[in-house]
Amino acid sequence: LEIRKYSFTGDDGERYMLIMNTSFTDKRSIDAYYNGLTAIGIGIIVSYALSVLGFVLWLSRKVRKPLNTLNNAMLAFADGDRGQAVEYSGSAEFVQICDSFNNMSKQLRRSEHAKMEMEEQKRKMLADISHDLKTPITTIQGYAKALADGLIASEEQKKYLNKIYNKSVGLTELINTFYEYSKLEHPDFSYSFKIIEIVEFLREYLADRYEEISDKGFELELEITEESAACSIDKLQLKRAFDNIINNSLKHNASGTKIFITVGIVNKPSESEENAEVEIVMGDNGVGIPAEIAGVIFDPFVIGDDSRNSRQGSGLGLSISKKIIEGHGGRITLENWEKKGYYTAFKIRIPTAQHC
Repeated sequence: LEIRKYSFTGDDGERYMLIMNTSFTDKRSIDAYYNGLTAIGIGIIVSYALSVLGFVLWLSRKVRKPLNTLNNAMLAFADGDRGQAVEYSGSAEFVQICDSFNNMSKQLRRSEHAKMEMEEQKRKMLADISHDLKTPITTIQGYAKALADGLIASEEQKKYLNKIYNKSVGLTELINTFYEYSKLEHPDFSYSFKIIEIVEFLREYLADRYEEISDKGFELELEITEESAACSIDKLQLKRAFDNIINNSLKHNASGTKIFITVGIVNKPSESEENAEVEIVMGDNGVGIPAEIAGVIFDPFVIGDDSRNSRQGSGLGLSISKKIIEGHGGRITLENWEKKGYYTAFKIRIPTAQHC
Protein backbone atom coordinates (compact mmCIF):
# COMPACT_ATOMS: atom_id res chain seq x y z
CA LEU A 1 0.00 0.00 0.00
CA GLU A 2 1.36 3.47 -0.92
CA ILE A 3 -0.35 6.81 -0.10
CA ARG A 4 0.73 10.07 -1.82
CA LYS A 5 -0.46 13.65 -1.28
CA TYR A 6 -0.40 16.48 -3.83
CA SER A 7 -1.34 20.11 -3.08
CA PHE A 8 -2.69 22.29 -5.90
CA THR A 9 -4.76 25.45 -6.60
CA GLY A 10 -8.08 25.09 -8.39
CA ASP A 11 -9.58 27.26 -11.09
CA ASP A 12 -11.58 29.11 -8.41
CA GLY A 13 -8.36 30.11 -6.63
CA GLU A 14 -8.91 27.78 -3.67
CA ARG A 15 -6.26 25.43 -2.35
CA TYR A 16 -7.00 21.71 -2.57
CA MET A 17 -5.31 18.51 -1.37
CA LEU A 18 -5.25 15.36 -3.53
CA ILE A 19 -4.69 12.11 -1.69
CA MET A 20 -3.78 9.07 -3.80
CA ASN A 21 -3.94 5.59 -2.42
CA THR A 22 -1.95 3.12 -4.55
CA SER A 23 -2.15 -0.45 -3.61
CA PHE A 24 -0.77 -3.58 -5.18
CA THR A 25 -2.72 -6.73 -5.09
CA ASP A 26 0.26 -8.85 -4.11
CA LYS A 27 4.05 -8.86 -3.43
CA ARG A 28 4.80 -10.27 -6.91
CA SER A 29 3.46 -7.13 -8.52
CA ILE A 30 5.67 -5.00 -6.29
CA ASP A 31 8.76 -7.10 -7.16
CA ALA A 32 7.94 -6.91 -10.85
CA TYR A 33 7.66 -3.14 -10.61
CA TYR A 34 11.08 -2.73 -9.03
CA ASN A 35 12.66 -5.37 -11.26
CA GLY A 36 11.41 -3.47 -14.29
CA LEU A 37 13.02 -0.28 -13.03
CA THR A 38 16.26 -2.14 -12.41
CA ALA A 39 16.22 -3.70 -15.89
CA ILE A 40 15.64 -0.33 -17.49
CA GLY A 41 18.58 1.16 -15.52
CA ILE A 42 20.88 -1.71 -16.47
CA GLY A 43 19.81 -1.42 -20.10
CA ILE A 44 20.62 2.27 -20.13
CA ILE A 45 24.05 1.65 -18.57
CA VAL A 46 24.86 -1.18 -21.00
CA SER A 47 23.71 0.87 -23.98
CA TYR A 48 25.87 3.79 -22.85
CA ALA A 49 28.90 1.54 -22.34
CA LEU A 50 28.43 -0.07 -25.76
CA SER A 51 28.05 3.35 -27.36
CA VAL A 52 31.26 4.58 -25.72
CA LEU A 53 33.11 1.41 -26.70
CA GLY A 54 31.89 1.69 -30.27
CA PHE A 55 32.94 5.33 -30.47
CA VAL A 56 36.38 4.50 -29.06
CA LEU A 57 36.86 1.68 -31.58
CA TRP A 58 35.72 3.94 -34.44
CA LEU A 59 38.00 6.77 -33.32
CA SER A 60 40.89 4.35 -32.88
CA ARG A 61 40.53 3.05 -36.43
CA LYS A 62 40.17 6.60 -37.75
CA VAL A 63 43.29 7.86 -35.92
CA ARG A 64 45.46 4.73 -36.11
CA LYS A 65 45.97 4.82 -39.88
CA PRO A 66 47.39 8.34 -40.17
CA LEU A 67 49.41 7.89 -36.98
CA ASN A 68 50.91 4.65 -38.28
CA THR A 69 51.66 6.34 -41.59
CA LEU A 70 53.41 9.23 -39.82
CA ASN A 71 55.25 6.87 -37.48
CA ASN A 72 56.58 4.79 -40.39
CA ALA A 73 57.68 7.94 -42.20
CA MET A 74 59.47 9.21 -39.08
CA LEU A 75 61.23 5.88 -38.54
CA ALA A 76 62.34 5.85 -42.18
CA PHE A 77 63.49 9.47 -41.85
CA ALA A 78 65.51 8.57 -38.74
CA ASP A 79 67.13 5.69 -40.67
CA GLY A 80 68.29 8.10 -43.36
CA ASP A 81 65.50 7.83 -45.91
CA ARG A 82 64.88 11.55 -46.46
CA GLY A 83 62.98 11.11 -49.70
CA GLN A 84 59.90 9.33 -48.34
CA ALA A 85 56.83 11.57 -48.51
CA VAL A 86 53.70 10.97 -46.43
CA GLU A 87 50.68 10.39 -48.65
CA TYR A 88 47.37 10.59 -46.77
CA SER A 89 43.83 11.63 -47.65
CA GLY A 90 41.27 11.94 -44.90
CA SER A 91 40.40 14.39 -42.18
CA ALA A 92 41.69 17.90 -42.75
CA GLU A 93 43.60 17.96 -39.44
CA PHE A 94 45.74 14.93 -40.31
CA VAL A 95 46.21 16.09 -43.90
CA GLN A 96 47.62 19.34 -42.53
CA ILE A 97 49.95 17.46 -40.17
CA CYS A 98 51.20 15.23 -43.00
CA ASP A 99 51.76 18.25 -45.25
CA SER A 100 53.74 19.93 -42.47
CA PHE A 101 55.88 16.79 -42.12
CA ASN A 102 56.52 16.73 -45.87
CA ASN A 103 57.51 20.42 -45.84
CA MET A 104 59.83 19.82 -42.91
CA SER A 105 61.38 16.86 -44.72
CA LYS A 106 61.98 18.94 -47.86
CA GLN A 107 63.58 21.75 -45.89
CA LEU A 108 65.87 19.32 -44.08
CA ARG A 109 66.87 17.72 -47.39
CA ARG A 110 67.69 21.14 -48.83
CA SER A 111 69.63 22.01 -45.69
CA GLU A 112 71.61 18.76 -45.82
CA HIS A 113 72.31 19.26 -49.52
CA ALA A 114 73.55 22.80 -48.87
CA LYS A 115 75.68 21.51 -45.99
CA MET A 116 77.22 18.82 -48.22
CA GLU A 117 77.99 21.41 -50.90
CA MET A 118 79.58 23.66 -48.30
CA GLU A 119 81.69 20.80 -46.97
CA GLU A 120 82.77 19.97 -50.50
CA GLN A 121 83.70 23.59 -51.11
CA LYS A 122 85.71 23.64 -47.89
CA ARG A 123 87.60 20.50 -48.91
CA LYS A 124 88.27 21.95 -52.34
CA MET A 125 89.35 25.24 -50.78
CA LEU A 126 91.82 23.50 -48.47
CA ALA A 127 93.22 21.49 -51.37
CA ASP A 128 93.58 24.63 -53.50
CA ILE A 129 95.20 26.59 -50.68
CA SER A 130 97.64 23.74 -50.05
CA HIS A 131 98.52 23.58 -53.74
CA ASP A 132 98.93 27.34 -54.12
CA LEU A 133 101.16 27.55 -51.05
CA LYS A 134 103.17 24.44 -51.83
CA THR A 135 104.29 25.54 -55.30
CA PRO A 136 106.21 28.72 -54.31
CA ILE A 137 107.51 27.15 -51.10
CA THR A 138 108.90 24.18 -53.04
CA THR A 139 110.57 26.55 -55.51
CA ILE A 140 112.11 28.64 -52.71
CA GLN A 141 113.37 25.47 -50.98
CA GLY A 142 114.91 24.22 -54.21
CA TYR A 143 116.77 27.47 -54.93
CA ALA A 144 117.89 27.83 -51.31
CA LYS A 145 119.15 24.24 -51.20
CA ALA A 146 121.10 24.71 -54.45
CA LEU A 147 122.71 27.88 -53.07
CA ALA A 148 123.52 26.23 -49.73
CA ASP A 149 125.13 23.24 -51.46
CA GLY A 150 127.25 25.49 -53.66
CA LEU A 151 125.64 24.24 -56.86
CA ILE A 152 125.13 27.76 -58.20
CA ALA A 153 128.04 29.63 -59.71
CA SER A 154 128.90 32.87 -57.93
CA GLU A 155 127.89 34.99 -60.92
CA GLU A 156 124.45 33.30 -60.93
CA GLN A 157 123.80 33.54 -57.20
CA LYS A 158 122.32 37.05 -57.32
CA LYS A 159 119.83 35.94 -59.98
CA TYR A 160 118.69 33.03 -57.85
CA LEU A 161 118.47 35.18 -54.74
CA ASN A 162 116.23 37.56 -56.68
CA LYS A 163 114.08 34.59 -57.70
CA ILE A 164 113.79 33.54 -54.07
CA TYR A 165 112.84 37.09 -53.10
CA ASN A 166 110.23 37.40 -55.85
CA LYS A 167 108.73 34.04 -54.91
CA SER A 168 108.55 35.11 -51.26
CA VAL A 169 106.82 38.37 -52.25
CA GLY A 170 104.29 36.38 -54.31
CA LEU A 171 103.80 34.02 -51.38
CA THR A 172 103.15 36.96 -49.04
CA GLU A 173 100.58 38.38 -51.45
CA LEU A 174 98.93 34.97 -51.65
CA ILE A 175 98.71 34.67 -47.87
CA ASN A 176 97.32 38.22 -47.63
CA THR A 177 94.65 37.31 -50.19
CA PHE A 178 93.68 34.22 -48.20
CA TYR A 179 93.50 36.38 -45.09
CA GLU A 180 91.24 38.96 -46.76
CA TYR A 181 88.91 36.24 -48.02
CA SER A 182 88.68 34.51 -44.63
CA LYS A 183 88.12 37.88 -42.93
CA LEU A 184 85.12 38.61 -45.17
CA GLU A 185 83.76 35.12 -44.41
CA HIS A 186 84.03 35.61 -40.65
CA PRO A 187 80.65 36.23 -38.94
CA ASP A 188 82.14 39.02 -36.81
CA PHE A 189 83.35 41.03 -39.81
CA SER A 190 81.64 44.39 -40.27
CA TYR A 191 82.01 47.26 -42.73
CA SER A 192 82.82 50.85 -41.77
CA PHE A 193 80.15 52.60 -43.79
CA LYS A 194 80.17 56.34 -44.44
CA ILE A 195 77.99 58.36 -46.78
CA ILE A 196 80.23 59.90 -49.43
CA GLU A 197 79.97 61.31 -52.95
CA ILE A 198 80.85 58.15 -54.86
CA VAL A 199 81.42 59.68 -58.32
CA GLU A 200 84.09 61.97 -56.89
CA PHE A 201 85.53 59.02 -54.96
CA LEU A 202 85.87 57.07 -58.21
CA ARG A 203 87.55 60.00 -59.96
CA GLU A 204 90.15 60.19 -57.20
CA TYR A 205 90.64 56.42 -57.17
CA LEU A 206 91.21 56.23 -60.94
CA ALA A 207 93.55 59.24 -60.85
CA ASP A 208 95.68 57.37 -58.26
CA ARG A 209 95.86 54.28 -60.47
CA TYR A 210 96.31 56.04 -63.81
CA GLU A 211 100.11 56.26 -63.66
CA GLU A 212 100.52 52.59 -62.71
CA ILE A 213 98.21 51.47 -65.52
CA SER A 214 100.00 53.70 -68.03
CA ASP A 215 103.47 52.56 -66.92
CA LYS A 216 102.50 48.95 -67.66
CA GLY A 217 101.62 49.91 -71.23
CA PHE A 218 97.84 49.78 -70.85
CA GLU A 219 95.42 52.39 -72.13
CA LEU A 220 92.72 53.76 -69.85
CA GLU A 221 89.44 54.94 -71.34
CA LEU A 222 87.05 56.71 -68.94
CA GLU A 223 83.46 57.82 -69.23
CA ILE A 224 82.26 59.34 -65.95
CA THR A 225 78.98 61.14 -65.42
CA GLU A 226 78.94 64.78 -64.36
CA GLU A 227 76.06 64.03 -61.99
CA SER A 228 76.66 63.42 -58.31
CA ALA A 229 75.43 60.59 -56.14
CA ALA A 230 75.92 59.79 -52.45
CA CYS A 231 76.34 56.19 -51.33
CA SER A 232 76.96 54.57 -48.00
CA ILE A 233 80.26 52.73 -48.53
CA ASP A 234 83.35 51.39 -46.84
CA LYS A 235 86.05 53.23 -48.86
CA LEU A 236 88.86 50.77 -47.99
CA GLN A 237 86.87 47.64 -48.87
CA LEU A 238 85.30 49.10 -52.03
CA LYS A 239 88.74 50.22 -53.22
CA ARG A 240 89.94 46.64 -52.71
CA ALA A 241 87.05 45.34 -54.82
CA PHE A 242 87.94 47.73 -57.67
CA ASP A 243 91.65 46.90 -57.33
CA ASN A 244 90.98 43.19 -57.76
CA ILE A 245 89.07 43.77 -61.00
CA ILE A 246 91.66 46.12 -62.52
CA ASN A 247 94.56 43.95 -61.35
CA ASN A 248 92.85 41.01 -63.03
CA SER A 249 92.99 42.87 -66.36
CA LEU A 250 96.61 43.90 -65.84
CA LYS A 251 97.67 40.38 -64.89
CA HIS A 252 96.01 38.44 -67.70
CA ASN A 253 96.44 40.74 -70.70
CA ALA A 254 99.33 41.95 -72.79
CA SER A 255 100.71 45.48 -72.94
CA GLY A 256 98.62 47.71 -75.20
CA THR A 257 95.29 46.38 -73.94
CA LYS A 258 92.63 49.03 -73.43
CA ILE A 259 90.93 49.16 -70.04
CA PHE A 260 87.63 51.02 -70.00
CA ILE A 261 85.62 52.27 -67.04
CA THR A 262 82.21 53.96 -67.17
CA VAL A 263 80.29 55.50 -64.29
CA GLY A 264 76.64 56.55 -64.46
CA ILE A 265 73.41 56.76 -62.47
CA VAL A 266 70.52 54.47 -63.42
CA ASN A 267 66.97 53.74 -62.23
CA LYS A 268 66.37 57.34 -61.18
CA PRO A 269 63.08 57.84 -59.31
CA SER A 270 61.80 60.11 -62.08
CA GLU A 271 62.41 57.41 -64.67
CA SER A 272 61.64 54.20 -62.81
CA GLU A 273 59.91 52.86 -59.74
CA GLU A 274 63.16 51.16 -58.75
CA ASN A 275 65.77 52.69 -56.45
CA ALA A 276 68.42 54.91 -57.98
CA GLU A 277 71.76 53.13 -58.38
CA VAL A 278 75.30 54.01 -59.36
CA GLU A 279 76.41 51.80 -62.26
CA ILE A 280 80.12 51.14 -62.75
CA VAL A 281 81.38 49.07 -65.68
CA MET A 282 85.00 47.85 -65.66
CA GLY A 283 86.37 45.86 -68.57
CA ASP A 284 89.01 45.45 -71.24
CA ASN A 285 89.45 44.45 -74.88
CA GLY A 286 91.99 41.76 -74.03
CA VAL A 287 91.87 37.99 -74.37
CA GLY A 288 88.56 37.62 -72.55
CA ILE A 289 87.36 35.02 -70.06
CA PRO A 290 87.00 31.41 -71.27
CA ALA A 291 83.40 30.34 -71.80
CA GLU A 292 83.86 27.25 -69.61
CA ILE A 293 84.48 29.35 -66.48
CA ALA A 294 82.34 32.41 -67.27
CA GLY A 295 79.44 31.04 -65.23
CA VAL A 296 81.60 30.40 -62.14
CA ILE A 297 84.05 33.28 -62.44
CA PHE A 298 83.06 34.65 -59.02
CA ASP A 299 83.51 31.31 -57.24
CA PRO A 300 86.60 30.91 -55.04
CA PHE A 301 89.79 29.54 -56.65
CA VAL A 302 88.51 29.79 -60.23
CA ILE A 303 91.49 30.44 -62.51
CA GLY A 304 91.43 30.55 -66.28
CA ASP A 305 93.59 28.36 -68.49
CA ASP A 306 96.26 29.48 -70.93
CA SER A 307 93.74 31.61 -72.84
CA ARG A 308 94.13 34.05 -69.96
CA ASN A 309 97.89 34.05 -70.51
CA SER A 310 98.82 31.85 -67.53
CA ARG A 311 97.39 30.33 -64.37
CA GLN A 312 98.42 33.22 -62.17
CA GLY A 313 97.00 34.25 -58.81
CA SER A 314 94.87 32.55 -56.19
CA GLY A 315 91.53 32.73 -57.96
CA LEU A 316 90.09 34.66 -55.00
CA GLY A 317 90.23 38.23 -56.31
CA LEU A 318 86.89 38.32 -58.09
CA SER A 319 85.26 36.29 -55.32
CA ILE A 320 86.42 38.90 -52.80
CA SER A 321 85.14 41.71 -55.04
CA LYS A 322 81.72 40.04 -55.25
CA LYS A 323 81.49 39.64 -51.47
CA ILE A 324 82.45 43.28 -50.87
CA ILE A 325 80.00 44.66 -53.45
CA GLU A 326 77.17 42.48 -52.14
CA GLY A 327 78.11 43.62 -48.63
CA HIS A 328 77.31 47.15 -49.86
CA GLY A 329 73.84 46.02 -50.96
CA GLY A 330 74.98 45.96 -54.59
CA ARG A 331 75.59 43.32 -57.22
CA ILE A 332 78.22 42.48 -59.84
CA THR A 333 77.74 40.55 -63.09
CA LEU A 334 79.90 39.50 -66.01
CA GLU A 335 78.52 41.08 -69.17
CA ASN A 336 78.94 40.29 -72.86
CA TRP A 337 80.17 43.44 -74.58
CA GLU A 338 81.85 41.80 -77.58
CA LYS A 339 79.76 43.88 -79.99
CA LYS A 340 81.41 46.96 -78.52
CA GLY A 341 84.87 45.42 -78.91
CA TYR A 342 85.34 44.55 -75.23
CA TYR A 343 85.72 40.90 -74.28
CA THR A 344 85.58 41.29 -70.52
CA ALA A 345 83.11 43.62 -68.80
CA PHE A 346 82.08 43.60 -65.14
CA LYS A 347 78.95 45.62 -64.35
CA ILE A 348 78.60 46.83 -60.78
CA ARG A 349 75.53 48.48 -59.30
CA ILE A 350 75.47 50.09 -55.85
CA PRO A 351 72.33 51.68 -54.36
CA THR A 352 72.42 55.38 -53.58
CA ALA A 353 72.45 56.52 -49.95
CA GLN A 354 68.76 57.34 -49.64
CA HIS A 355 67.99 53.69 -50.41
CA CYS A 356 70.87 52.04 -48.54
